Amino acid sequence: MRYLILFILVCSGTLLSITLIDYYQHQRDEFLDSVQKSLQCRRLQKKLVTMTTMKQVDIRLFSQEVRELMDCPWRLNLTHRELHRTELWSCCNASERLMVTRQNTNQNQSLTYDAERWRKRKVDQALWEMLPQTVPWRKGSLSRCAVVGSGGILQNSSCGAEIDNADYVI
Repeated sequence: MRYLILFILVCSGTLLSITLIDYYQHQRDEFLDSVQKSLQCRRLQKKLVTMTTMKQVDIRLFSQEVRELMDCPWRLNLTHRELHRTELWSCCNASERLMVTRQNTNQNQSLTYDAERWRKRKVDQALWEMLPQTVPWRKGSLSRCAVVGSGGILQNSSCGAEIDNADYVI
């Protein structure tokens, strides 16, 4: 009876040891895979960011590398985000000039269409009264936006409620 109990204990210990070794090897392999993936992502990111010209680029290789980079985990970089916001604001102030408002447009002003530069529209009283006072994101960023086209893809899509709940619809 003692030998049976001893045999069961030895077998249980061996099984537990094998299970733990397998578990830790799996954890190690996952860790090594994540480190390798992280290094690959950094290499791709550095390569694509430092490109200066597209003249001598193999488009197939470039496309493959972009696809691989898109599989990389994304992390917010607050420094880069604020740097890009500052650059955009200093060159074009898109957040204030993106839409026509009473604040950035005068009555009788001539507006040039963006897609058809030869077309112009004078801001008469009726048009000016339809304009919002200011951009809707003046007080801060919007939580939920919806971008809706006119191609009909949303027809019967059951997206109406989600679009209606957006803070702003483009």
